[in-house]
Amino acid sequence: MRSLKLAFVVVMGIVMGACSPDKIFVSQTTVVVVPSDTTKKDTTKVPTDTTTHPDTSHHTVVVTGVVVDSTFITRPFGAQCTTTFQLKASVLPANAVQTVVWSVTNHGVVSVSPVGLVTLLKAGVDTVRATSTSDSTKKASVVVSIVNSSCVPVNGVTVDSSAITRSFGTQCATTFQLTANVQPANAPQSVIWSSTIHGAVSVSQSGFVTLLKVGVDTIFATSTENPAKKATVVVTVTNTSCAPPVIVSNIVVTPNPISSAKGTTAQLTATITVPAGVSKTVIWYSTGPNIVEVAQKDGDAITFLGQVILANVKGGTIYFGSKGTVQICAQLVADPTVRGCAAVTTQ
Repeated sequence: MRSLKLAFVVVMGIVMGACSPDKIFVSQTTVVVVPSDTTKKDTTKVPTDTTTHPDTSHHTVVVTGVVVDSTFITRPFGAQCTTTFQLKASVLPANAVQTVVWSVTNHGVVSVSPVGLVTLLKAGVDTVRATSTSDSTKKASVVVSIVNSSCVPVNGVTVDSSAITRSFGTQCATTFQLTANVQPANAPQSVIWSSTIHGAVSVSQSGFVTLLKVGVDTIFATSTENPAKKATVVVTVTNTSCAPPVIVSNIVVTPNPISSAKGTTAQLTATITVPAGVSKTVIWYSTGPNIVEVAQKDGDAITFLGQVILANVKGGTIYFGSKGTVQICAQLVADPTVRGCAAVTTQ
């Protein structure tokens, strides 16, 4: 075999160096050396490195789950409302294949594109799903609730009063209702009620206020559509009693005094004050007969010296019969001790 001027060759298909004009071709299993004299060839078989090396070029990470950016979404569906929104899904672990297939139940409320873009179709509830393309058993769901609502921009919020004072004492009401209005009237009307934490009052999400103690608190009604728009109510709670005043029964007869010529008539009026639930019925009478006569009640007749002067008159109507002065009184039927009188003179 002809001697070759070969410095060194590393097999496995890589030539590291050579210092010969001869041409060298390397295959996976055999090194073929071709001398400059191409009429002869030296072929030397070199053992191949048979060590096994793992191939990771096609290794797949096992999918453990899928998550979406929200599991429940509510969207308005009405005037000036946005009709689309984007969903995002992530496959776990992060180094797994991230592609998913988007689908939706067939309620017709929404549709979803292959990239997770949701389009609103009508009011109702639907479910959107993101399913891993690597493992169809791994998926995530989003419940989408679509409500009929206006999306007209909110310009402001007003309440029925900007300042309220309430008493927190004996027999006082401890609650009251607030009402908020969002402008314009065709904008979404929902608000969130809240209060400062001074502890004087609390407020429910329906605007129902409960007094807690004496002090000052501020209640806010904030638009859910535009939180920058809100209204405030300053509530002052005092320690004043709310017990009702004691009402004393009383009757005042007018005019008093009154005088007129014989043979004339006039009308007396009784102003009656009684506690709640007590009848205000009175009966009229004269303290001196044959001077001034009075109708005892509505519908009565006035008789003087046995003669009917007036028929079917109103209670308290008087007839000046003869000269002199008497007391004409109205007496409470429910309590005869309560009466009022007027001095009546016939001229």
